[in-house]
Amino acid sequence: MNKIYRIRFEYNDNIKSFDRVDFIDKRLFISTSRDANNVFNKLNTVKIDKNSIQDSSFYRYPKLTLPRMKVDMLKEKFNISITRAEDKADYRIISYKYLNSLSDLSWSSIYSVKDVLDYVGINPKTSGQFCTGVFDRVMDILDDCDDDDFVEINRNYSWYQNNAVNIGDEYDFSFSNYSYIKPEHVSDYNNIIGYTNLVLDDDLNNIIYDDLHVLTKEEYNNCRNMLKSDDLENRALALEMLANCNLNKSFDYVSMLYYFYYDYMKDAKNWNNVNVKTLKNALSNFNPLSNMAYGHFYNNYLQQLVKADKLTEFAFKECARYVFHNVVKRHMGMDDNSVFKIDIDAIQINPKYLDKLKTEHDFFLTDVENAIMKF
Repeated sequence: MNKIYRIRFEYNDNIKSFDRVDFIDKRLFISTSRDANNVFNKLNTVKIDKNSIQDSSFYRYPKLTLPRMKVDMLKEKFNISITRAEDKADYRIISYKYLNSLSDLSWSSIYSVKDVLDYVGINPKTSGQFCTGVFDRVMDILDDCDDDDFVEINRNYSWYQNNAVNIGDEYDFSFSNYSYIKPEHVSDYNNIIGYTNLVLDDDLNNIIYDDLHVLTKEEYNNCRNMLKSDDLENRALALEMLANCNLNKSFDYVSMLYYFYYDYMKDAKNWNNVNVKTLKNALSNFNPLSNMAYGHFYNNYLQQLVKADKLTEFAFKECARYVFHNVVKRHMGMDDNSVFKIDIDAIQINPKYLDKLKTEHDFFLTDVENAIMKF
C-alpha cells in the first residue's frame, strides 16, 4: 500500500527562505474518496450460507448492524455461538461501518516523491528558496520511500512567504484529497487484511432476514399512509412492520419511509422498543437532514443509498417526484396558471450512477406516480 510522508517547511522572514524541514508523520494511503468498498478491496471475506454456519463460533467486531435479538434466533436454529476469543472463532464478523471508522479523510493535496525532490533541490525556479541542508534533510526523510509513494507539504504562515513559489505553482498534485488509515488503527488494518475467515455482517443478515417478510409496493403505500395518520396507534403498527420485515430485500422501501417520515415515526409509542432500536441502528446513516424544501435533502438520501449499494429505480423515481413537487414547483411557484411548464421526466439520473442503479422494483403504478406527494 502507498505511503504518504507528511513534512513541514519553516519559512524564515529574516533571510526570506525556507531554512528548516520537519517530518510530521507517515500515513497509509487508501484512495481519493472515503469509500470502504474501495478502501478495503484487499479484504478476504468468506461467503456463508445456512449449512456453513451450523455449529460455528463467531467473533463480533464493533459497529455491526446485526440485531442481537435476531442473532439469538440463529443461536437456536443453527447452534451458533458468540465468543470473545477472536483467535479461536470460526468466523470474524465485520462491517463496512467499522472499516470506515478505521480511516479518515484529508483535504490536503499530495505530490509525487519525484516532484517534491525536484521542487526542493533541482528546479532552478524553486530550489533557490531553500537553505543549504534542507534538501539533504528531505532526502533523509524520504530515504525509505517507494517511487509510488506521496508527499504532503505543510508550511508555517509568514508575512514574507507570499514571495515564495509554492509547489502547486510548478507541479500538478497527484490527488487534491485522500483517505488514509488512522495511525492508531494501522495495526488493526494490517491484521484484518490478513485474515481469511472474515464474514460481512450483511451476509449474516441475509441469513437472518431470509425467513422474514419482504415488503410489497402496496404495503409500502399502506405504511406511508399509516405514518402520516394522526392516529398514533397506526404509526406504531407501521413502524413495527418495518422493524420486522426483511430489511435487506426491502431496503429502498424501508429507508425511504424512515428518511422522509422520520418525524412522524418519533411520535409512535414503540419508538424506543428493542426491535425499532435495531432498525434505527441499521439505518443510522439515513437520519434525515433538515429543510426538505431544498434539493440537498433529497440528494443526500440518494447518496446514502449509493454508499449502501442499495440504489434502485424505485428509490430514484420516487425521490425525483418529491423533488419535482417540493422543490421545483414550489420554488418556481408553478400551478395550473403558471407560464412555465416543466415535465417531471426532465429529472434524470446522473450517468455516472447508472452502474449503481438496481432494477429490483418496478416504478410506481400510474395513479400513484401522477399523484402529488404531500408531507
